[in-house]
Amino acid sequence: MGNYIGFDLSLSSTGFAVVTDKGVLLDSGVIKSKQKGVKRLLEITEKVISLFVRYEPILICIEGYGFASNTVAWSAELGGHVKCELEKAGATYLIVGPNQLKKFVTGKGAGKKNIVMMHAFKKYGIEFDDDNECDAFILAMIAQAYVEDIELNKAQQEVMKKLRGENGKRKATRS
Repeated sequence: MGNYIGFDLSLSSTGFAVVTDKGVLLDSGVIKSKQKGVKRLLEITEKVISLFVRYEPILICIEGYGFASNTVAWSAELGGHVKCELEKAGATYLIVGPNQLKKFVTGKGAGKKNIVMMHAFKKYGIEFDDDNECDAFILAMIAQAYVEDIELNKAQQEVMKKLRGENGKRKATRS
């Protein structure tokens, strides 16, 4: 028994969601910072780590980089810093590509943010005001599916196969 956390890392609005081992939403929201540059990275990372410490998740799923973004360099720095601090804290985490996230909830590897939010509402009955928070929830559900033996549809099974690799074994990162 335990919790799972999803993080959609963003410089402007980092989404987070915590679900129980039963897939019940325990906590969610967005992390915002008024800081600039490195101070912003430090503040967001500190808040991410505090959520890890508070909820002690079995697994964390982090959305991989969206390389089409015009802030990809700073986003990569945030992601790198968060991963380093999670490693130091002893967290187990998994990087989930944006297309895998979308496929898990919509059945397709593509979709605009409003479509993803609509599918999340239809599938889980939870309405989110922020797409980063919604993505974080889906990531938390992916974390649960990665660890727990739960019923998955065909698209979700394909996502799990991709995340687990050729041999189907779980391969989350933990030093």
